[in-house]
Amino acid sequence: MQFGGVIYSDSADKATRFIANCNQKKIPLLFLQDVTGFMVGSKSEHGGIIKDGAKLVNAVANSVVPKFTVVIGNSYGAGNYAMCGKAYDPRLSYRGTVEISR
Repeated sequence: MQFGGVIYSDSADKATRFIANCNQKKIPLLFLQDVTGFMVGSKSEHGGIIKDGAKLVNAVANSVVPKFTVVIGNSYGAGNYAMCGKAYDPRLSYRGTVEISR
């Protein structure tokens, strides 16, 4: 069972491939954040969440296309970071009236 707002191993892998494709085709990235973080637990760790999460962070960090971030829900911790949070200095970062954990 998967819950919304959580980054799973397969979703991190899919996002990594999507970011690579956007970079190859020079397509800007739009991140819509409503994320509580990465899935935790021994099952997730054995499934490769640490490896796939690191690949996602690496893909965002090395992306050369313009990045835009819109927070549409909550945004916490490593999930915020992986989804092009403030640390990546996106060209536009809109937060509205949402709650962000630092």
